[in-house]
Amino acid sequence: MPKYFINGVEVECTPQDAATLLKAMSGTNGNARASGEFRTLNSESYPDFVGRLHKNQKKLLRVLLDDKSTMTDKQLLKALGKEDNREIGGILAGISRHARKTGILLEAILGIETRHSEEGRAKLYTLTPEFRMCVLEQGFK
Repeated sequence: MPKYFINGVEVECTPQDAATLLKAMSGTNGNARASGEFRTLNSESYPDFVGRLHKNQKKLLRVLLDDKSTMTDKQLLKALGKEDNREIGGILAGISRHARKTGILLEAILGIETRHSEEGRAKLYTLTPEFRMCVLEQGFK
């Protein structure tokens, strides 16, 4: 496996993981986590993360929880009563910001994949098994 130096720390990971790590370490307003340490989503980090979420952010996650599988952007728009993917993007940016503030990577909560087909581009949203497990253990308020 390749090795990378990220903020002076040697990391052995795939190129995709290195890119994700660099993106997560960028922080907001220059407030990167200098130590490069990220918490996993677990029973300790989950309440801190969920406690920061706003109403629309919780609603998006709740819709994905209720679906039990992957949702397309069109399904998610309909379930949220939104008309444009930019509205979903704004909600996801907030979720990502709160995750970063608690030291959790967005990828520990939610998977987002873009698929291209003859009908056009579609985004697919899936909650991670770790997030679903935390919800089962601690609930989602």
